[in-house]
Amino acid sequence: IFGDQKDYSQIANTTWVNSGAVATFSFEANIASTTSDKQYTLSGVNATSPLTIDMPTTIQGAYQPVFSNSLYTVAEAGLILLALIILALLLLAFYRRRKKTITASASANGAISPAGKVAVKRGDDQAFNITPAANCHVSDVQVDGKSVGAKLSYTFKNVLANHTFNATFEPNTSK
Repeated sequence: IFGDQKDYSQIANTTWVNSGAVATFSFEANIASTTSDKQYTLSGVNATSPLTIDMPTTIQGAYQPVFSNSLYTVAEAGLILLALIILALLLLAFYRRRKKTITASASANGAISPAGKVAVKRGDDQAFNITPAANCHVSDVQVDGKSVGAKLSYTFKNVLANHTFNATFEPNTSK
């Protein structure tokens, strides 16, 4: 069992026989490791028994590890799968809780509240109030660069991404 370093018990017997003598030998079909729970099964022998000896001969048996399909192994695989599922759910929860940013700005002659970079919990709503200065009016409101008309308030619903929000104002003209 030479592939598993320090995990086998090598049994070597030297027997002297006269040339032309017949040697009978056998190997155990299944063996256990002396240092772990590994099991091995005989996969081949380089000679057949009985063997007529006519020159110096080494007889070797080859063993391969046995892979268990036991309930214990299935339970281990199940626990690993469960741990991976829990990790995936935690990562998903973390991702969903990440905050998104709405960058709100206003031109001269008015204000937006709240203004600047507004952090919004992913999935939440965020309302903005748009207030023109005295003798001014809202000329346009843009969300992500697209006009949504002249409004005095705007609410982002179910925020899932970052956004930009801009209000422009113009002085009132007298007629």
